[in-house]
Amino acid sequence: MASVTAFIRVSKKSVLSANVRFRLSDGRNVQLFHKSELTVNPAHWDGKKQDIKAKVVCDAREKAKIVNGVPARKSLILDIYNSTPDKSALTSEWLEREIDKRLLPEKYMAEKKAQTFFEAFDEFLNKHKLSDVRKNNFRSVYRALQRYEIYESRINYKSFELSFGTVTAETLRDIEDFLQNEHLYFKKYPDIYASIPEARTPQKRGQNTVHDILTKIRTLFLWAVNEGKTSNNPFKNYSIGECVYGTPFYITISERNKIYSTDLSHRPELAVQRDIFVFQCMIGCRVGDFYKMTLSNIINGAVEYIPRKTKDGHPVTVRVPLNDTANGILQRYEKSRRERQPAVPVYIGTKVQ
Repeated sequence: MASVTAFIRVSKKSVLSANVRFRLSDGRNVQLFHKSELTVNPAHWDGKKQDIKAKVVCDAREKAKIVNGVPARKSLILDIYNSTPDKSALTSEWLEREIDKRLLPEKYMAEKKAQTFFEAFDEFLNKHKLSDVRKNNFRSVYRALQRYEIYESRINYKSFELSFGTVTAETLRDIEDFLQNEHLYFKKYPDIYASIPEARTPQKRGQNTVHDILTKIRTLFLWAVNEGKTSNNPFKNYSIGECVYGTPFYITISERNKIYSTDLSHRPELAVQRDIFVFQCMIGCRVGDFYKMTLSNIINGAVEYIPRKTKDGHPVTVRVPLNDTANGILQRYEKSRRERQPAVPVYIGTKVQ
């Protein structure tokens, strides 16, 4: 059975401080040694008891260090030794290294690479609960911020990277300016848009659109703060303007019917969009729910679905009977639906980009 003893080794009687050493023994074949950082005055050391002499007068801190430190180190050495399965080739150097690992684990921790801004953004998209539509909107913001990085590097002639810890209110004002003028930068720096492209040529953004993008960036920062990725919230010193909306005008049923009856055979792609619009008017669901519908949602002459808004809380199945107009649209795309995969949107058979 393994045992550990503590001892000191001095060459001169005049020495006032010596390191406490430890010897682990396990039978005749195992002798491992460890020189600790614990020090003691040799005149105060009791070799038999492996402790400070009982009647010696010494500094209380020195005595406590030895009284507590020696048993603790013995226990540590035994724990390391007993937890090692293969004891056939152990050396004192190995023991020293293992003790150092236990006492100073930070020395042996591999340096963890800091997560980049966009790696964290990817994590947000994967973990945050978002509908497909909102996720696509956030991806558009993701690409815009990537282009902003390249733009800043270009105009300042030095590398620039976004970071949760360094974004300030001033940075947000720069991002806002970039978003407002991106359609101009597209003409001036076409290579930026070649590297981070969009499906269509950047157009001038309205103020409401810019505010919506900044709101999404704020959502990202609040998530990062809650996740402990940063303590920086630059939006504390930055105010997003209010969205301004005009007076809404609602078309009448007769106007809707007029749109539906308009001949768009010369613009088939526009006719498809018209039919999507009219069909949604007939069932009145949210866009996100609308795009998820498939043939399986048509049940006994009606559309049945669970709105995403209530799906995770109190799911309620909504049933909307289909009128003649809605059925007419479905019949119009019957052939295209048969030619496509089964799980396609019920209303037309494909989503037009």
